[in-house]
Amino acid sequence: MQFGSSLSAANNSDQTYLALLYMQTKIASSKRWTDATSVVILFMLLFIAITRLEITQWANNLSVVGWLLFLGAGLGYIVGRTQIRTSLAGLLMFFYSIITVTAIFLVNTTDKVAFVDKLVQLWQKINLAASQLLANQPVTDSILFILGMGLLYWILGSAAGFTLARTGNPWVPVLVLGGALILIEHYQVGARRQFYSFAYAFLSLMLLGRIYYLKLREGLRAEDIKVGEETSFDFTRGVITAALILGIAGWVIPSMTNSILRPSEFPTRLSQNWDRFTRNFDHLLFSLQETSPISEENAGSTMDLGTGQVLGLDEVLSIETSQTAPLGNQFYWRVRAYDVYSNSQWLTGPVYSKVFRPSQNLQPPVFGFLVPIKIRVTSEFHQLGMIYTPGIPSSVSKQINATFTSQGGTQADILAIFTSPEIRFGEAYRVEAGVSSATQSDLQSATTEYPQWILDRYLQLPANVSPRIRDLSRQLTASKETEFDKAAAVTTYLRQNITYQTTISAPPPGRDAIDWFLFDYKKGFCNYYATAEVLLLRAAGVPARLAVGYAQGVQSGLNVPTYSVREKDSHAWPEVYFPGYGWIVFEPTTAITSIDYTGAGGAGALGGPAGQGGVSSTPNPHSGLTGEDRAQQLLDNLDTGGAAPVVKKGLSTVGKILVGAGITALLALIIYLIIQIRKHRKTIRSEISSQWHGFYHFLTRLPLVGDLFLLLSLNPAQRGFLTIERSLRALGIRTPSGATAAEMTDALVEEIPQLEADARALQVNYEVAVYGKMNLLLIKAHLAPLRINLVVTRVVFQRLYAPVRRLNDRFGGPVDYR
Repeated sequence: MQFGSSLSAANNSDQTYLALLYMQTKIASSKRWTDATSVVILFMLLFIAITRLEITQWANNLSVVGWLLFLGAGLGYIVGRTQIRTSLAGLLMFFYSIITVTAIFLVNTTDKVAFVDKLVQLWQKINLAASQLLANQPVTDSILFILGMGLLYWILGSAAGFTLARTGNPWVPVLVLGGALILIEHYQVGARRQFYSFAYAFLSLMLLGRIYYLKLREGLRAEDIKVGEETSFDFTRGVITAALILGIAGWVIPSMTNSILRPSEFPTRLSQNWDRFTRNFDHLLFSLQETSPISEENAGSTMDLGTGQVLGLDEVLSIETSQTAPLGNQFYWRVRAYDVYSNSQWLTGPVYSKVFRPSQNLQPPVFGFLVPIKIRVTSEFHQLGMIYTPGIPSSVSKQINATFTSQGGTQADILAIFTSPEIRFGEAYRVEAGVSSATQSDLQSATTEYPQWILDRYLQLPANVSPRIRDLSRQLTASKETEFDKAAAVTTYLRQNITYQTTISAPPPGRDAIDWFLFDYKKGFCNYYATAEVLLLRAAGVPARLAVGYAQGVQSGLNVPTYSVREKDSHAWPEVYFPGYGWIVFEPTTAITSIDYTGAGGAGALGGPAGQGGVSSTPNPHSGLTGEDRAQQLLDNLDTGGAAPVVKKGLSTVGKILVGAGITALLALIIYLIIQIRKHRKTIRSEISSQWHGFYHFLTRLPLVGDLFLLLSLNPAQRGFLTIERSLRALGIRTPSGATAAEMTDALVEEIPQLEADARALQVNYEVAVYGKMNLLLIKAHLAPLRINLVVTRVVFQRLYAPVRRLNDRFGGPVDYR
């Protein structure tokens, strides 16, 4: 024991390994106004912010922004927990940013190729997009948008994590993220999506209350005032209640105010100024401006007009056809038709269903001028439960359940076709259909002897339809002799007087959506265009309905026309009934190519610029295409002499100035960083080493896995002695900071004397290993940790059940616990 006593004396003048380890960790985390609850709340806030951005589907690879936000927050929190000075922490975060941001973009935005090829591919994307932007041309790739949002969210996440750990004041990045969420809501208003704003506000108040409580508790403890768990519970409950009340009030009060007070002109002027400001970014965001009406998932028995949603570039259908569309027009891939309109919502009237075997004749109504078309549709949906068809389908290669109107007998309309089992990803089906080739003169000669069921079903108007809609209908159609001319006049009016906009503000409370769209807002997307045309025609006595599905898509292939239909081709359009010819498509939406019924192959497009009878010889060359396609078509049409039009056009004067200034600033920044690194290289090296140790100490404190990191760095003697330290914690015995191995052992032996032999053996081995620099164990004590653990576990168990024992002794008599 003399040897052990001498080592104990030496220990009193220095700290043991474990004491140093845990004391350093404690110091590193001192004066940090956070706890696990506040960290969880912060990351929940980040999750809500990035989820709200991703569901917009404004561009592909938005998940990159999410990765950067969370990685930045995690890294910022870890750096904030260390003792590194703020200036050096910023420098380290800068280098981490270069590595992390580059790696995330390479993994998520490039093809699966070699690393060098990934770098080249990413650089080419950024270079092309930047060249187009600086040359004042539409940007055809969303890489700049993704890059900008990724860097912004990386900075906000890093700042939030760092300031939360270092000062407990992450409010600037939290407020900026909240502002971004509100901005998104401005372009994508929806009752269900407002939950994100409510949840973000609620959690922000929760975080504010939690940090305030932690700082208050620290101040009370500094004054030796004990704060119990009941106080924490009561305070947390009060914060949650207050956050709920404020959140609900913020949700309800605006709608109540709008219903009581008449809106002033200020919001309108503000929105107009905002629209003028955002037009400056049209070229930058050109590839994001995608049509956003109805997707297959929403083609249910009801359909709201909505406020719009920008959809992505992902392919949803690949369609091969036996020939191109008649008269040189485009195909429309219908999935459902609606006939009843009420309260800004389309419904389906009475229907009946009938099951058909694969390729069984659907017995479609017989109309004139139908061209037989065969198509093969390959689904890119995960599961597809409805059939897309052109024109009037006559057979489908799948077993289907077709929904018909309840009137009309053999002339009944097919409103929708369902298939079971659902079509899986990559699976194909075939459809035979008839597509009308009736020309303008044919349709102008059509009679007005409508079947009674057509008049009963397709002239319905809401009881509270706006008088202004009826007046406009009479104004547009009064002088027109035929039903075709009436439909053409309405189509032309909408194309000339309404501005296409992918997303719009929600109609004011209490206002009729179409009346507001036609006479006040005068902006919208296809749902509003199509609905307005149907109502205007019905008011004029022309039977019409609304159909949804997809526009034609991008054509490829020569011998076998193939169309790539993407999410952004989702569309809604009006169809007008002509006796003897059936349902004829009209196109009032300016984002889609106008339809030519002259039979002149594009020489007279319906609904173009003002012209005689609503006919124009100049169809919109950019309509009906995706944002990228329209931008690329603009580039191709530039007089640049062929390949690489962007490069040959050259940069504008402003572009050259910006590029030169950017290169100069970048070189200056690189030179400055090199000088600073060389000047402070020793400090940086030591700080990096210190940061690593701090990060290691942080890992050792993680639940479950912390002990694993700790054990990996210990030798057998240290791992054995760790049993004593754990036993003291399990028994609730606190030792002073910097306690020696002998003091820890004495505390355990004093509590459980029967462990003295095993505990002293572990103490001697530890002291020899640490101070004697010996790798071999002096005393063979392999089973000592096991015996100590068993005894301590039994003692802890007995203490936990001591109240039960006392209760039983008092009321139930003695019990033998041996």
